Amino acid sequence: MKYLVVVSYDDDAERKRVDYLLSKWAERAGVEKPRGMTFIIETDRDREFFEELFSKIEGNPAEKVRVFRVAEEWPELRERSVTREYRIPEEEGFVRRFLTYLCSKLGGTFRLDETCEVYTRKGRGTIKFDLTGVGASTLVRVTVSGYGEVVDYLISRIDEELKPLAGDSHGAP
Repeated sequence: MKYLVVVSYDDDAERKRVDYLLSKWAERAGVEKPRGMTFIIETDRDREFFEELFSKIEGNPAEKVRVFRVAEEWPELRERSVTREYRIPEEEGFVRRFLTYLCSKLGGTFRLDETCEVYTRKGRGTIKFDLTGVGASTLVRVTVSGYGEVVDYLISRIDEELKPLAGDSHGAP
């Protein structure tokens, strides 16, 4: 199956991540980055448009223009989520500060809504922290969401950091 994929990126770092992905996939699939101008036109007057386009091309249009019929579709992928719970024998304030540090260590920023968006070589993942004070300890529910390998990678990194603090009181909810 052949796809025309249009990616709008916000900055050069995002563009480079997609370029790296295309380089990686060039070994597994036919990947082509068209040279020249790429655009999508939707018209009922296609014959008129192409006649005018071909009249603007120097040389043989058959050698310079490629036309594909395009039907927009979204791949049937679902974002994956993995949730773990940890009971940490510390006050909620201490745990919140530790999670801020952890988020930073993973390369993200801890937000007021207690989420952390992280970009890794495995992809982009979102970490949601729910904290509940239980006496002198804190119940931490961590949900990691994303596509592909990033979910398992991030949950593993979080386990490495939180399991020693939680002792035996951790695992899937």
